[in-house]
Amino acid sequence: MRFSGDACDAAADRAKRQDLTTHAGRGQCAEQRQEQERKQVFDQERANEVCEQISQGKSLRQIRASSPDMPAPSTVVLWASQSPPFAEQYARAMMCRTDLAVDRLADIAEQVLDGTLAPDQARVAADLIKWPASKLNAKKYGDRIQSEVDMTIRVQVEDPTARAVIVAQQSLPPTDDLLRNGK
Repeated sequence: MRFSGDACDAAADRAKRQDLTTHAGRGQCAEQRQEQERKQVFDQERANEVCEQISQGKSLRQIRASSPDMPAPSTVVLWASQSPPFAEQYARAMMCRTDLAVDRLADIAEQVLDGTLAPDQARVAADLIKWPASKLNAKKYGDRIQSEVDMTIRVQVEDPTARAVIVAQQSLPPTDDLLRNGK
């Protein structure tokens, strides 16, 4: 991801207002570009840290907000699209996060039973957990019931031309007999 010209121009305008030279403002923007490009380069150590935090229930935005050294959410998605091993690691971390979120449903139910949470509030909270869970791990939490069926079908096809030949080979009564009987 690169900074647009507008972002650099805005940085230069701010630098002018602060009595800095235009060159210093553009230099700052270049430093930001270099920093951003450095963060986009795949780093397995940072990728492991991101996946660890995701599996603990944090979102990509929360991870980035907790530390500016962490990659932007768009960078993590880019890494996943470019690296199949990281994509698998990321998917496993997302499933762990989903399991943690679903586990919170028991806490919500307990709060309703204790009277500390109104049932309507609990219903909304539960729906906010269940809907993303059904999308992120549809196999486990989805509404759709899927059945696996292992079926063998045998079909025996008769040769229709062979049957016609057999019928044709049967002897027919002479036509004179048919006329005599009135048929």
